[in-house]
Amino acid sequence: MTTEGPLIFVGEESPAIRGMLAERLEAAGARVHFRDVGLDSNADTKFMGGFQCAVLALERPDGKGDTIDEAELLRMYQPTLPVAFLYSEVPEKVLQRARAVGPVFKKPHQIEAATAWVLEHCR
Repeated sequence: MTTEGPLIFVGEESPAIRGMLAERLEAAGARVHFRDVGLDSNADTKFMGGFQCAVLALERPDGKGDTIDEAELLRMYQPTLPVAFLYSEVPEKVLQRARAVGPVFKKPHQIEAATAWVLEHCR
């Protein structure tokens, strides 16, 4: 990981998807900060205000609800933060709500498109 590129917040629990995102983003010179639930409850707040972009899995790891509220929290600290979502299977109602916040990309098929969007919006 580089120490000078834009800092991207990634909220994704799947090791495979995390790996694909990290590989592509870091190859383009970005730094990746993963949300690691349960490790350090203050870890994400240490970087608040320093992210150039965020990409979040729309589904919560516990299967309850979605992560749109997490995107809204990030935007409390950075109102203009570009945010995109990744999803596997969610109700259309959730997709519509997410689209009001940022673009949505189906995983794993649209990882390249999501990565391109992130890189375009983090410079």
